[in-house]
Amino acid sequence: MSTFHKFCLLGPFSVVAALLTICCGTAHAGDNPCEPLLREGLYKRLEISQSYSYGLNFRAYLLTDEFKQAVKNHKFVGSAKFLVDEVPISLNSDYSDSDYNEFKKKVEASKVVSISESNAVHLLYLDPSDGLAAQYVECIRVHNANAGFHSEPPIVAEDSIIFHVSFVPLSPRDPFAMVTGPAQIVNGAVADDASVKVGSYISTSVPIVARRDPKRDVVLVLPTDHGAVIQSVPAKSKKEVSMEMPVGTVIASFLGWEQFQSATKCNAMNPNSTWQADTSKWCPADGRETPNSLFTRYASSVHVPDLRGMFLRGVNTIDFNPAIQSIPALDPHKKDPVDRPAGDYQSDSVGPHSHSYGPIPSEVNSPGGNAGSGQHWGSYGGHEHDKGNTSDITEPKSTETRPKNVSVFYYVRIN
Repeated sequence: MSTFHKFCLLGPFSVVAALLTICCGTAHAGDNPCEPLLREGLYKRLEISQSYSYGLNFRAYLLTDEFKQAVKNHKFVGSAKFLVDEVPISLNSDYSDSDYNEFKKKVEASKVVSISESNAVHLLYLDPSDGLAAQYVECIRVHNANAGFHSEPPIVAEDSIIFHVSFVPLSPRDPFAMVTGPAQIVNGAVADDASVKVGSYISTSVPIVARRDPKRDVVLVLPTDHGAVIQSVPAKSKKEVSMEMPVGTVIASFLGWEQFQSATKCNAMNPNSTWQADTSKWCPADGRETPNSLFTRYASSVHVPDLRGMFLRGVNTIDFNPAIQSIPALDPHKKDPVDRPAGDYQSDSVGPHSHSYGPIPSEVNSPGGNAGSGQHWGSYGGHEHDKGNTSDITEPKSTETRPKNVSVFYYVRIN
């Protein structure tokens, strides 16, 4: 019985090709591409005459004394088991004459006779020295390695995945796999499944496009009549996530809001691809509310910063941990006069400075200044004007004091 159990290791193949069939005088193995090896082994092991076609020879063998003796000598697994016109029959090793006569009558009247694959392989294992059984097992192993579903490595983007599925029949007579249910994406959504509609067949590589949340494992489940196709793509690792722009990051861009949303696939996780505070990745830094966003959770503010018309300035202190000794002291010429939190607004101001120009009549000096000195003070801090220089003062050309600049759009990461 140990040899029979060795055959049982071929169980997955037995589901597809469980019977060796003799039909209309011609032998074929259904979907079994290794049938010629099995047929050759049966010829040799049972010493079947090869006077006619394989089908006729095997049918004739079941009616011979040699077959009767083989059953008596336990050459078959417990009993000789066959299908006669799809009806199972058997002949036990302790058969009586009436048992055999009944068996013989059914064989003679049959159109199709099948021997179970387990019986056929067991016959080959009775004498392993000739290697027939080993050749058959190796054939099955090699063919099973190529048959069935195959998948190429998925094409993975930040917010989408393209799965590719193909199917190789066990033999040219085996039908392609047919889709029996809609494709399902766990932790995502199907974006394009036109190639795998219910009732379609999977042959060459077919694509299935899915939307994904990179923070979660995504699983494709595609039901077919050959079993479900299951493929998975794991969530991004912590290392991968750390390489991305985290929530709260502010970036400057030359792209307007519509173009920026398209370029960054900002709304890929939204069914209608419109901006939503709880699922979209980016937001204009225009002070709007972003309820249920990660930004609101981490920044403890329902509003994103309003950076319209603003320059950005670094805060004085970033890391408040006193144990970090390697942080250099802040240059007082760079320091903000006021220690402020991130997002705090600071109005414009002009600090102490000097101008050089020609003599100034005392009557044009600002109140509080010394006549002729050019010194005066105002809401912009103390000034000094040196009347010894001949430079001219012209009317202001702008309503504000500012450095040279280029205008940009500011966006903030919210999810």
